[in-house]
Amino acid sequence: MTLKALTIVVLRLFAIQFFAQTIIDTVTYVPQFLMPFEFHSALIGIGYPMGFLSLSIVLWLVAQHLAALATKGIDGPLPLTALTLEDLYCFAFLVTGLNYVLGSISTFFNELYRTMENLAYYSNTEGSQITPLLLNRGITVIFGLAFIFGARVWSRKLLRLEQKNET
Repeated sequence: MTLKALTIVVLRLFAIQFFAQTIIDTVTYVPQFLMPFEFHSALIGIGYPMGFLSLSIVLWLVAQHLAALATKGIDGPLPLTALTLEDLYCFAFLVTGLNYVLGSISTFFNELYRTMENLAYYSNTEGSQITPLLLNRGITVIFGLAFIFGARVWSRKLLRLEQKNET
């Protein structure tokens, strides 16, 4: 395995993470689009996830060129004889999943507790609505778990995609 191949793995990991963040943030803004008094702020706020979407697509497409540029003159074989490219992708998905889960689980449970407390104290729907932060953290935890438990499957799919693009 070369340094360039390892750099491509890292860049594509960031692209996947940016894409997942796009989905998480977009789903968080959907309820705000449904409320007429918050439509304007949601429309402005949707620019943030769309920026991440653009960045993820561009990063995915130029990963090979950036890796070639970054490793120009120093690219060579790495002594990772026991590790395959599939192992590196799998490890990358596991680390990203753990990052998502561990970074969001405490806020998720805190907001869930706060929402349940509001449900107990408010009989009307004004004080008992699901907050965007609870929705965001819940979706982030779900994505993290999907990355962790689907790491091997997604790694194989990425390798097949790379092999198909090379031919």
